[in-house]
Amino acid sequence: VYDKTAGLKYYKFFYEAAQEYGSMGCLGLDWSEAWHPGVTSKVLFWVGGTWQWAEWAEKFLKDLGGEAYMWENFGFGLIPAAEKGGKPNSLTHPMAFLVSSQCKHPDLAVALIAKVTNYGPNTRHAIASTHLGILKGQTDYKFYKESRLLSEALYMLDYTTFLPNSANWGTYSTITYEALAACVSGDFTPEEAVEFVVDGLNRELGDKITIK
Repeated sequence: VYDKTAGLKYYKFFYEAAQEYGSMGCLGLDWSEAWHPGVTSKVLFWVGGTWQWAEWAEKFLKDLGGEAYMWENFGFGLIPAAEKGGKPNSLTHPMAFLVSSQCKHPDLAVALIAKVTNYGPNTRHAIASTHLGILKGQTDYKFYKESRLLSEALYMLDYTTFLPNSANWGTYSTITYEALAACVSGDFTPEEAVEFVVDGLNRELGDKITIK
């Protein structure tokens, strides 16, 4: 589903940020070579994921004390509501393990999936990369609870939204992002961006998309 009214609000937000306030120079920048050096000690807020906490601690701030330095100098919170009276939010990307019908040993494949998604293996991954756990009961697991970041960020799941679990999401995402990039560069007005998206979605997805 594509909502034109919501889409117009979305593109107006970013168009104004880029064209009126000059605050969108980061779109498409390389993370290590441009983004990190560009924001260090220069910005108050930026949007990222919990996994970047571990990345900053290990790759960029280790010489300053790593995670201990971050707890003294960094904070985190939900993405603020875009409109007055709205709800803050976050974004997560659920994954699914699939076993192919061509698999010669499906029982073995399922057993392997069960093993790697158990508390122990997944908690080791979660702690090392500061990704939230995938099992509800995992939050009470001794070693998971020892991670301050993972424990304190759990409340965000009450506000999270999910990327669509659709085979056509890639096409939808590409078209809407191309319109966003054009707004940020000044090539499109918000109205032109919505028109571009509607044309592109209808052309690529046909009866698989509902425009309203």
